[in-house]
Amino acid sequence: MINQAVEVRAKRILGRLGGYESVDDSARQPVAGVRLGKWIGRYSNPGGMDIVDVFEDGLAWDGDLTRSVRYDQISAVNVSDGIDSRAVILTKADGEAVRVTIAGGEGRIRDSMEFYRFVSRVIGWDIRNDSSRKQVVAMRP
Repeated sequence: MINQAVEVRAKRILGRLGGYESVDDSARQPVAGVRLGKWIGRYSNPGGMDIVDVFEDGLAWDGDLTRSVRYDQISAVNVSDGIDSRAVILTKADGEAVRVTIAGGEGRIRDSMEFYRFVSRVIGWDIRNDSSRKQVVAMRP
């Protein structure tokens, strides 16, 4: 496990999102049966399609393909379109970039920004030095 505080961070950061719910690890089956440690929560994109499961050791999601990534494989996290983004881009240590759809949100800031913050905190990514973060801040009115 990369950080003992993953469950606490999920509750504090993701718990406010309308599409996110905490889950009982034994209650249901995660996406495609993929398990990356203790199952913490589930984010459902609008319309019930594209589900992202949050685990103690990583994320798993469905959509076009069922995919998963462990937090310790992620070297960087970004958003695709600033505060209007509907996806989080996870760059793995091997250089592969994977797109995770996080399409919900109300008001000015999308849910993807909260997922960006969550993953950043879990992996220890310094968002103060992230060029996409600077771009996002500059775009706010």
